[in-house]
Amino acid sequence: MNETSKRILDAAIKVFKEKGYVSSSTKLIAHKSGVAEVTIYRKFKSKKSLFEYAVRKHLEPSFMESKLNFEATNKVFFKTLLEDRLSVMSDSRDLMALVIRESLSGNLPNDLNFTTIVFKALNSVLKKHMEYWCLKVDTDSLSRVLVGILLSYVLIQPQVAFKDLSEEEKNALIDIYVDMLLNTIVKQES
Repeated sequence: MNETSKRILDAAIKVFKEKGYVSSSTKLIAHKSGVAEVTIYRKFKSKKSLFEYAVRKHLEPSFMESKLNFEATNKVFFKTLLEDRLSVMSDSRDLMALVIRESLSGNLPNDLNFTTIVFKALNSVLKKHMEYWCLKVDTDSLSRVLVGILLSYVLIQPQVAFKDLSEEEKNALIDIYVDMLLNTIVKQES
């Protein structure tokens, strides 16, 4: 991404967070990014495609598989998965809350719905992990549990953001969630 596109994207995210999708304008985004409004249209075609690009750029990479070891035990796999996702959520909570609000208001296409993006990404990594271990687990229901954990983190503001917790506090929180997920697997396998 070149410097101009990065400035536009950064300004767009700030404006979208501040004003919401509907109340934001490409004129304001252009002003905040220091470019002509026509430059936005050349690079992103429309406010909608700029918003979609910004959301995808921030949400989808946060669920990249490269950090996950599918060969790890369930406990280690889920611990790594949750630590990574909660760290990302902690850094991007405002943007994710915006996406949820805009989704609920019907301002976004279904494929930009927060729960849809997160569900698909989580389901994909869970399937790969479960296939590696030859576990017969309903990854859809397990993904819903994980989405619920992450969604509650965005919607129910904790007193202290995950990134600001001590390592001991992070581990205690993650252990609670991991135990919940492991219990779900045990119930499904029995």
